[in-house]
Amino acid sequence: MNPTNESLRALALRALALLDLTSLGEDDDVARIEALCASARTPWGMPAALCVYPEHIVTVRKALAESVSVATVINFPDGGEAVGRVEREARRAIAAGANEIDLVFPYRALLRGDARTGIAVVGAARATCGPGVKLKLIIESGVLAAPELIRQA
Repeated sequence: MNPTNESLRALALRALALLDLTSLGEDDDVARIEALCASARTPWGMPAALCVYPEHIVTVRKALAESVSVATVINFPDGGEAVGRVEREARRAIAAGANEIDLVFPYRALLRGDARTGIAVVGAARATCGPGVKLKLIIESGVLAAPELIRQA
């Protein structure tokens, strides 16, 4: 069976809707983020979100307005255990225009057998995000490795 252009377009639309276009480079600057925004506009649609460092949220919003979700990372990259830090970072990101937060789970605490810290950090992030902001977890499954730890995260 040969796919038609229309079926390929439909497949591309479905795939793009599941993907975040991400740039978390140490050398990211306004020009690089503007280029990322330009690359998000495709004949097949937009990605689910653009994910950038918090300091670049405004650049994405200016370039793409509300045409795409803006994701950012918090508690990144270390997956710290401070609830206050997570709340502050989430509030700042949301105020800047992020409508999706990618939280690095405090995986080191879980490795020590401390699940309560993860519950507290995720709960604080969820409460700060409220119902209008999507919260996703970066669980560092490569570090946790054991299936039981991954399930707990």
